[in-house]
Amino acid sequence: MKGNIYIIVDDEQVNLMILGKYIEIVDSSAIVFACDNAKDALEKYKSCITNKYEVKAVITDLQMPYTSGEELIKEMCSFEREFTGKDLNDLTCRFSIFTANDLYSKPLPCGGCEKCCATNVEYKPLDKEKAKRMMNYE
Repeated sequence: MKGNIYIIVDDEQVNLMILGKYIEIVDSSAIVFACDNAKDALEKYKSCITNKYEVKAVITDLQMPYTSGEELIKEMCSFEREFTGKDLNDLTCRFSIFTANDLYSKPLPCGGCEKCCATNVEYKPLDKEKAKRMMNYE
């Protein structure tokens, strides 16, 4: 698979559509996997990692039914550590969350690893500049 892989997660289809379009505008080599729940997103992430594809960014809504974006990120980090055997500090930071709750601002530590967390929190409504920050796009 060639191109930058992005996994976006939201239970609202309109947000997936908007964010997916922003990503494709900013990164013409983007491969976007849009998931409407955390379970599908985790399976897609595991598939990428086990097939040795690097995921450039995971962008997830914070508040979703069944599994929150925070819990999803923790599960993804845990899987990558177990599968690759990497030390906590060697994991790549590539997780972002977005939320309608503007009171939420803390970083999301995962298993005590400062590098493996959602370092970027953006608030709805989404726009192109917020998408660029969440994509870790340079």
